[in-house]
Amino acid sequence: MNRRFAIAVIALLAVTSCAPSGISSQPTSEGRVPSANRTLVLVTHAEPSSLSEHRALYSTSGDSSDAKRLFNASFYLSDSQGVPRSLLLEQGPQLNTDSWRVYPDGSMDTVYRLRSNLTWHDGAPLTADDYVLGLQLAKNPDYGVADLKPMNVMNDAVALDAHTVRVNWKASYPGADALSARDWAPLPSHLLDSAFQSETAQAVLARPYWTAQFVGLGPFKVTEWQPGSHIAGVAFDGYAAGRPKIDRLEVRFASDPNVAVVTVLSGAAHMAMDRALGFEQGTLLRQQWGTNNEGTVLLSANNMRYTQVQFRPEYISPTEIRDPRVRQAFSYALDRQALLDTLQGGQGQIAEAFLVPGVDYYDEAMRQITRYPHDLAQADRLMQAAGLIKQSERSYYTADGKRFSVELRGASSDQEARETAINADSWKQLGVDVQTRLLSTEEYKDGELRSTYPAFMAADTAGLAEETVYVKLYGPNAASASTRWQGSNRGGYSNPEYDRFHLQLTTSLDRSAQVDAILRAAKFVSEQATLVPLFYNYGVKAHVNLLKGPQSTAPTGSTTWGVEQWDWVS
Repeated sequence: MNRRFAIAVIALLAVTSCAPSGISSQPTSEGRVPSANRTLVLVTHAEPSSLSEHRALYSTSGDSSDAKRLFNASFYLSDSQGVPRSLLLEQGPQLNTDSWRVYPDGSMDTVYRLRSNLTWHDGAPLTADDYVLGLQLAKNPDYGVADLKPMNVMNDAVALDAHTVRVNWKASYPGADALSARDWAPLPSHLLDSAFQSETAQAVLARPYWTAQFVGLGPFKVTEWQPGSHIAGVAFDGYAAGRPKIDRLEVRFASDPNVAVVTVLSGAAHMAMDRALGFEQGTLLRQQWGTNNEGTVLLSANNMRYTQVQFRPEYISPTEIRDPRVRQAFSYALDRQALLDTLQGGQGQIAEAFLVPGVDYYDEAMRQITRYPHDLAQADRLMQAAGLIKQSERSYYTADGKRFSVELRGASSDQEARETAINADSWKQLGVDVQTRLLSTEEYKDGELRSTYPAFMAADTAGLAEETVYVKLYGPNAASASTRWQGSNRGGYSNPEYDRFHLQLTTSLDRSAQVDAILRAAKFVSEQATLVPLFYNYGVKAHVNLLKGPQSTAPTGSTTWGVEQWDWVS
């Protein structure tokens, strides 16, 4: 473990133990919270910009997705193993029935029937009109997400009655029976319809509804939002899966993982979720809790770390990185094992391709792709073949005599900052002049800043669902001013051949055709080196054993699945 990190944590623990806490539910010396005064205190890595899971409000900048799910509900919610489970529906679409009709031209209709007696947090009934409004807002170009999946293949939604909504699709979409809130979220028409019809998108999105006055459908409803500090909530009696057993919660914000681990170790919080903890903090917690069994650390490989490449002509610098041979050289120069050893204690798996691990087609994909083992000599040959001149052991120059220099941008968070430093050092060993820029927590929320980098940007897939992974290079998913910098294709990559692979993956109802598209896409990405896969990253969650219920999750699983059943150990 990093010695400076351990010393810093010990120092923070000493300070914390002497300082009064603002949290009302402090454990006693025996590790128990008085039963009459228990508030579940959670720590997340960032204050959300909005509590809504609607795609127009859903940041791709490392948003606090676990925390947001506590206040939201949707047609379907993935369980801890990543299996979509019906939540708000009495009946969803079933292929080859009247509820899911596919037509000869590839278009289709799907029908969703809501459970009766569901309400919003303010008591207003949930209706089909709320889903119609949610889609209308998503398809309005002014909100910046109309070109993203699945909105771009949904024609419209019609309320057949108060509880039934029919969707007409331009093309087939295999995920129609697993739509999450991020795919299609309802909006309370009794609160927002008038504003949507009469106000600009900017005015609608500036409303306090999205933050302190948020009204959702989730297991908890908001009672207070203290900017920069916390969000408080109480159990919602009308939650579709049943009223939570825990009455109250607070979600606190800690952008520094060292602060988060101290908050949990000191007893000031019961659980750290989202990205509050890194692997190193998880290791410390396991060591601290190993002898007294006071807590549990949950690990799951839930995303892939990779390096994005800039492709937009107006931002790319140096222009030589347009040459696939230069990008291939950068891939060979990276020491992925060093990343694993340093960041995850040697545990985990190197990402040799843009692939979801553990799938049944993984071995076949590995036989087809181009691999990039750590090989500085091969990297040098490719750099020189691309016309770059090595005038000394440590420097490359362009054909017009300029020193070849690149910027590698990343977040200032503990793990990503160290990842950025390791990758920069690997490229420097090749002889590349590398300048690093670390974005602050606030800068990282700026979609424009994260999309206009000149050369390379650290990133992760934000999940390991197939569509989530392969959308990163899909042309219509490119972030731009016209999309309010929404979209996870931050480098603006656009290639018709790749887009065809993505469309086949996301529109075919035949699983073999989907797998064929993935194999072709993975081979294409590896040959062109359009991005640089690094390793599969562990998500780290931790909770005190006073709290029972949280589970380890599969890569696409939900941390807060079954939160209504979480309870205190008696």
